[in-house]
Amino acid sequence: MAKKKNYTVKETEKKQFIPPVFPLDLHDDFVIPAAGLHTKTPVPENFLEPDLTKCKPALSYPQEMLDTVEPIIRDMMQESDVSRGMEKAYDMIKNYPDFPEPFFILGVLSADPGNAYLFFKKCVQLGYKYLGEEFLRVYRGSLDAVPMAKSMLLSFKNMANSAWHLGQHDEYFRLSYELLNLQELDRIGARQRLYIRLLLKKEYHQMNVLMSKYREDACTAALYCKAIHLFVTGAPESLSREALATAIRNNEAVIALMLNANALPPDAEEQELLLWEEAGDFLSDAVELFQSNEKIIEWLLQTTMQIVRANTPQPRF
Repeated sequence: MAKKKNYTVKETEKKQFIPPVFPLDLHDDFVIPAAGLHTKTPVPENFLEPDLTKCKPALSYPQEMLDTVEPIIRDMMQESDVSRGMEKAYDMIKNYPDFPEPFFILGVLSADPGNAYLFFKKCVQLGYKYLGEEFLRVYRGSLDAVPMAKSMLLSFKNMANSAWHLGQHDEYFRLSYELLNLQELDRIGARQRLYIRLLLKKEYHQMNVLMSKYREDACTAALYCKAIHLFVTGAPESLSREALATAIRNNEAVIALMLNANALPPDAEEQELLLWEEAGDFLSDAVELFQSNEKIIEWLLQTTMQIVRANTPQPRF
């Protein structure tokens, strides 16, 4: 089965870890600068890769250091023993306290969302320091095309999710909007959960703003959330039903999984496997939304049956 890169650890694999005795103060005054979601124009389909020769990061790491830490980082990400992975990360911090990646790894491996939030925040802080204000200004909007910004952006995304799980929902939205401002193409997938959580909190205006910015978004979460948004805001039935039909045509596995249908053929190709995985991710993320309004599930299933009877489209379940 095709697998996509996963930067999370299953809850059952997370273990309590007592850090080394050397001091690691994560409680600082650094505030993540953030603005509302920029929506002057939709994200263009022909978005050009940035010219990375225009500006250099404010700091530079010695090549000798990079040659040393890169294999250690790969080893940590592949470490099956969570405690050992965290020990390696702490060891790296002792030697390279201003290097962001070990803080990202500690955040991923941390079982406590509060600690994870602080680790991810520290990685973002060090990323900002490394890139510098001028670099961030020049490449704002396209940072996901900058290799050295990867761990910072992933930490930004995970920090926002940690804030959500800590009940800091306003902070989650604030960080998520700024993350989309930093990388408008959103190649790290920050907006998938944002669609769902905007609906959950009934932030319908912001949902309209997000859909306008990513009007060509064809990911599973975007299409199904657009249909749900039309339903819960009382749009004409024809519009919400057509939106749901579009979502089903894009990924019928969502409805199949809701019906507990075992419709995935054993010889399914990679693209189909990825669609089923995406469908599973969407349904897992949307559990809280469905629990908050049982009419959504009822509407999804009833309207799907109407679409099936009308033969537009014809799902295979």
